[in-house]
Amino acid sequence: SMIYGAPTNIMDCGAVGNGVVDDTDAFILAANKGGTVVIPKDKTIRIARTITSTDLTTQFKVIGESRNTSILYFDVDGYGIHTTTSTAMSEWENLFIKGNLAKANSAGLSLFDNSGKTLEKLNVGYFNKTAIQIVQSVQPVIKGCFIYSIGTGIDINPGTTASVAPEIQDVYINSASICGIDITGT
Repeated sequence: SMIYGAPTNIMDCGAVGNGVVDDTDAFILAANKGGTVVIPKDKTIRIARTITSTDLTTQFKVIGESRNTSILYFDVDGYGIHTTTSTAMSEWENLFIKGNLAKANSAGLSLFDNSGKTLEKLNVGYFNKTAIQIVQSVQPVIKGCFIYSIGTGIDINPGTTASVAPEIQDVYINSASICGIDITGT
């Protein structure tokens, strides 16, 4: 696990947290502090465009105060977060990652080179495509997650990595219209 800096409450970075106002820039600002982004309980942080590697400059962690009411709402027709470089490795814990089923290509996290990083105690739901995709990562960890109303629950794609060895533990997947867990490669 990486060492994180001081926690940053996303509300202190300009987030409104009502699920309507676009909080994308506030999320990026908080993540780029390189510490832990705290999503308060009873707040819905609306991400209205895909956050990419270009937006993210450092490793970070996102932690919610409640896996039911600390909501990161990806109101996006595609991935909410889609990294393609090793710069922004991230960990995620104790929050609700929510999509918008009205958007045909809605998807959650696509994390590149997230080797050894943990996603835990998450509720993930309401995506037509993939909820969590981990690309080109060795020993990524996904545990204690409840994933539902999705196309594919977890997609592990080795990219150019010969061995992936993911740890998927205590994960419940319900109502997957495409696939529960898809692991490509060895």
